[in-house]
Amino acid sequence: MAGGGQQQRIIRKIQKACNILYGEQLLYNINQFYSTQQKREINRYVLLKQIDNPDTGKSSREELYSTYSLINMVSFIRDYWYLLNGLDLPTDNERWNELRKETILVNGSITKKERINERKENS
Repeated sequence: MAGGGQQQRIIRKIQKACNILYGEQLLYNINQFYSTQQKREINRYVLLKQIDNPDTGKSSREELYSTYSLINMVSFIRDYWYLLNGLDLPTDNERWNELRKETILVNGSITKKERINERKENS
């Protein structure tokens, strides 16, 4: 795993809990590239949701969130877990509270809270 071992474990545990307890199909990826300007590897963290289409038997992947900050990914997946459980989002991190306003939109169309609520209604 690339850097931030404890944060990586937290993300994997929440991902696994969402997948097992709620039937989510969350995928967590790390993309790396080398920055010649910064002379170091750069990591991009991506959380995807696999969506199966029973009509075609194929699946597609929808990007829920991507960031270059591991702590932002931890905060995002924590929020996702809270929403799945019908809990209010925590407000213990002032920096994330501000970032959440910018990152809550998925593909610029619908908030993750609305998407989760839609899934619950359709289940």
